[in-house]
Amino acid sequence: TLYLNASGGADYIFVGGGSTASSAVIVYEDGSTAGFADLTGGSTNYKIYKNGAEVLTRDIQKYDVATYSPATNSIRVCDTRISGFYESCSPNPEEPSEITVLGHTFPVMPTARASVSKFKPGDQLTLLLTEDNQVAGAVEAKGSIASSNAIGIVRAGGRVDLLCGITLTGAAEDGKDLVGQLARVSSTYRGHITLSRLS
Repeated sequence: TLYLNASGGADYIFVGGGSTASSAVIVYEDGSTAGFADLTGGSTNYKIYKNGAEVLTRDIQKYDVATYSPATNSIRVCDTRISGFYESCSPNPEEPSEITVLGHTFPVMPTARASVSKFKPGDQLTLLLTEDNQVAGAVEAKGSIASSNAIGIVRAGGRVDLLCGITLTGAAEDGKDLVGQLARVSSTYRGHITLSRLS
């Protein structure tokens, strides 16, 4: 994790031990820190980082996902959301430990299984992701304010490298015209990627 100063230089670098977050809190009200004390074990002297930048409580928004890093005593907030076609899961839809959307298999946190189990393969849904790309929860894709905000660089062959560090694959109608450019990514049916050019 690179911690950048206002001019874009790296103040310091944190190299983690390779462990992933074991629990997460979904924010359900702008500026809320409800549940953060449970993540930190009651500690309140933590710093808050959202998408890698230090922020204030007022910068936290509904459907953001928070995890805790004991090594840096920081709450890590992420707002990455991916909307797509629910392709498959493992071991079953009632208790999924993994879910595949947009050709990528995401690990499902134990605390997220109740919300993910409300959906079945073939449904449209929006995944709420942690900073380390685990599924912290799922909501309906249509009519939800938690719409997809996944952005990536379009590559040849129906591949998109998202800025959050994962790669999605699928047939994209406008893929050839957008190769090498940033685009917003979603999906409306199996094996297909919808790309929207960013200005």
